[in-house]
Amino acid sequence: MLFNNTIKYGLTAVLFLMSLNIFPQNQAPSIEYVPDPSYTVDPTYVDSLVKKALDLKLYDDPYWKKLLHYKVGLHGGRSLIDDKKFFLADNGKRSLKDELVATIRAFFTPIEKDKTHAGIRFIARFSWLSEKLAIDKNRLPFDFDGRFDKYYESINVGKAIVVFPAGYMGSPASMFGHTLFIFENKQNKRIISPAINYAANTTEDFGPIFAVKGLFGFYYGYFSVMPYSDKINEYNNSEMRDMWEYTLNLSDDEVKRAFKHVVEMDKVGSRYFFLDENCSYNLLFLIDVARPELDLTSGYFFSAEPVDTIRGLIKADLVKKRDYRPSLFSQIMARSESVSSADSDKVINFAKGKISIEEFNSSISQNKKAELYDFTTDYLKFLLIKDKIKIEDYQKRLLQILNERSRVDNKNAVELSVKEPFPPESSHRSRKLSLSGGTYDGFRYYQMAFRPSCHSLIDSDKGLSKGSEIEFMPFAARYYQENKKFKFEKLSVVRVISLSESNRYNVANCYLLDTGGRQNILPDHTQSFGGFLNGGTGYSTSLFNFFQIYGMAETDIRFSGQYKYNSLLCFGGRLGLIFDVFDVWKSVVSADFMRGVLTEKTNVMRITAEERIKISSFFQITGCYTNEFIFKKRTHDISARAEIMF
Repeated sequence: MLFNNTIKYGLTAVLFLMSLNIFPQNQAPSIEYVPDPSYTVDPTYVDSLVKKALDLKLYDDPYWKKLLHYKVGLHGGRSLIDDKKFFLADNGKRSLKDELVATIRAFFTPIEKDKTHAGIRFIARFSWLSEKLAIDKNRLPFDFDGRFDKYYESINVGKAIVVFPAGYMGSPASMFGHTLFIFENKQNKRIISPAINYAANTTEDFGPIFAVKGLFGFYYGYFSVMPYSDKINEYNNSEMRDMWEYTLNLSDDEVKRAFKHVVEMDKVGSRYFFLDENCSYNLLFLIDVARPELDLTSGYFFSAEPVDTIRGLIKADLVKKRDYRPSLFSQIMARSESVSSADSDKVINFAKGKISIEEFNSSISQNKKAELYDFTTDYLKFLLIKDKIKIEDYQKRLLQILNERSRVDNKNAVELSVKEPFPPESSHRSRKLSLSGGTYDGFRYYQMAFRPSCHSLIDSDKGLSKGSEIEFMPFAARYYQENKKFKFEKLSVVRVISLSESNRYNVANCYLLDTGGRQNILPDHTQSFGGFLNGGTGYSTSLFNFFQIYGMAETDIRFSGQYKYNSLLCFGGRLGLIFDVFDVWKSVVSADFMRGVLTEKTNVMRITAEERIKISSFFQITGCYTNEFIFKKRTHDISARAEIMF
């Protein structure tokens, strides 16, 4: 019965979405409309509607601005949509009035064969204008609302749900986390419900290229529709990302309005900006359109990270319920906590083909068999997804385990319980202002630093991925008291550190990337502001839950006209330790040992220690000490910082 219902509702959803033509063009045919040769446009009636709309100043109505994604910025008012096919007037991107007039007139144009009419293409606009202007539907060339209602009823939409997959440091596009929109059917078949996703259209995987292009809007973002099960498999299983599902308290009419706007956004492209006009920000327009009195898309300064939009939903009292969907790897780790080390070894060794099923079964107590077989099933799936075993080996071992599992009485089975971690909205705010005082090489200074977005290693991990750092455009400036000099200390274009922990179940790669400009020490022991590129890769693990250690092979390139060949190229390694006590006190220590090659041949050693005390979720005090040895000179930098996150 479950299988039949799955097919039934899945086909219903697919047919509905295909009929509205909101799949990619190569996956679904467009709707064919039969022209009505008897239809004629009544220009007098259309002119009267245009006049009425202008008299009512509907072009200045907040809801019309929402439908057009219209915002006022430094360069005046404009739509955030950049695709010309979203507009019916030539200057519709900037002129609300011209787009309004063109839209009204387009509703009354005759049907053309093999062409989607404006009344269907812009169904949300039509429904709103029809209500505001009391449009006589008998004068239209087609019953636009009636056709939409027929298909909308066939999919049987019940709830609107916003989903937040946790940040994924393995992909530059996912480091912030993500949000998507689910239209769950009234049978609560969430897994096969349509998921609305907005994402940049890019195949770039190299972090620096993606970061720069994403920061400055070189990508285009598009809405897409797919079964939610596809996203679960991608996020929950393949990328090991926990997911949180926020059910919204939208009424049936509000959900319907949101869906109408999804139709309008089909195949419409907009320039994608990593920090603000991103996946999460654009989804907020769906909710603003759903409930006219909302204005969720306003109030964001500089950045709109996915977690910020979740907080916005909660603040607007839109969230009725939050559900936690643990990743496959989180489930594996939860299972590992209830079994012995010896039994864990058996699970791993059998899944990797190191022992036979007979060896696996030896010395396993009867009341543990069901639990271990379920554990092995999950771990086999994980290894397959990560390409750690071949498909034929997976199938063979899975059949063996399932055969053994079928012989075990279910009364001994243990229901899996995964403890929910802190939800993303419990994390600290992204922007950070730091004011500090200290000494560098005996000279006293005062420093101001600002981070526009994201998270650093020294910050609290609550609600975030442990061992991760991602910062865009952080900068620091110093004023030295004795010589009354102001120096621009550092500006990073992008700084990313991923310290994913390796354990017996999974070996994860760590990496760091930091590039921009900073004060570089020169051979004559002075300083000069110049470019730099710091990168590394290695491995990390944890000890006793409080300690995380890591090691990396590292390269550091510094640029200055004072260096031979204008550069200093160093190779070496980094060792690091992170110590976190109940999210109150955190220590981050690292030691770099490198050697200059090809250009300046000098030893470079740098030891950095940061100690942070968390006072509240938005205020912390941090002490920092850096000892650097380069060009046979040792410098000491000691400072204390007061940091506000907002």
